[in-house]
Amino acid sequence: MTTDEIRDELARLKGWTRICGVPGMLKEDGDLHLKWKLRHHEQWDHPMPPTLDGANAAVPEGWYWIRRYIDDVMTWTGCPGHEAVGLGLEHVRHVPDTGDPVHDLYALALACVRAEEKR
Repeated sequence: MTTDEIRDELARLKGWTRICGVPGMLKEDGDLHLKWKLRHHEQWDHPMPPTLDGANAAVPEGWYWIRRYIDDVMTWTGCPGHEAVGLGLEHVRHVPDTGDPVHDLYALALACVRAEEKR
């Protein structure tokens, strides 16, 4: 998945919906501007900004992440906080470090959200 696809999926999982673009309002890349809606709130900006702060905020509450080597490969690891004690490694999530920390941390956030749904 691309970073934008991951951001869109995380927004959807948090209840955001994308509402139609406004004809005549094009972004610099030629795409339509899209509005996002959550309940009665609408906004033009994507609810998951393409920044490290945005990616960090997307990691579920109570989870923490670290960047570390696993078998000589740099990896991002997400764990469900102190609750992880005794849960086993099936609740820990890993994604490889691609060199793009915004993408990697968003990918980890999505993996952690999906793991949280299974708990």
